[in-house]
Amino acid sequence: LAVPVGEPYTIEFNNQDPGQIHNVNVYTDQTASESLLQPPLEGGITGPDSTTYQGDPIEEPGTLFFQCDYHATSMTGTFVVAEAQGGGGGS
Repeated sequence: LAVPVGEPYTIEFNNQDPGQIHNVNVYTDQTASESLLQPPLEGGITGPDSTTYQGDPIEEPGTLFFQCDYHATSMTGTFVVAEAQGGGGGS
């Protein structure tokens, strides 16, 4: 997953796993001790279903961590916050 630095973002989450509850949460690192998105665990969805998460702007570029809080050892990934790519040509 990747988002631009300093801009609000959305995650369109589509759980296609029948009968299983999942969510998405974004953390500063793999310790999962500081959440940046913080959906409540009650906010997980049982598949098949979908939801949209709204994230506040993240002001520093970097590589963060995301996981399903219900399956934290197997459903994880990298969450990149990057500067927008310029259209070019200036001096």
